[in-house]
Amino acid sequence: MTILGIVVALKAEAQGLVKKPISADEICRVSEETIVKLSGLGPEMAHLAGRTLVKEGATALLSWGSAGALSTELFPGSLIIPETVFFESNRLLSKYYLA
Repeated sequence: MTILGIVVALKAEAQGLVKKPISADEICRVSEETIVKLSGLGPEMAHLAGRTLVKEGATALLSWGSAGALSTELFPGSLIIPETVFFESNRLLSKYYLA
């Protein structure tokens, strides 16, 4: 069974995923197949949260949130879907497109 681990930087972003307030020191189980971890800001914090989710049983990771000022082409509610994904062992340059 796949366990999805979701990394969320901000409490406000987590509100759409979890029913109760979430703190940085807890793992929130949304369902049998989904767990959420609040990371805080920055890639290092996201990395640590992802590692924690994997230790808690996550077999897939998703970063969830909003990205202010990422691009002038984007607007509130834009969905960014990667064209490519990179892995630790084989880093690929990612591109995005608007859905």
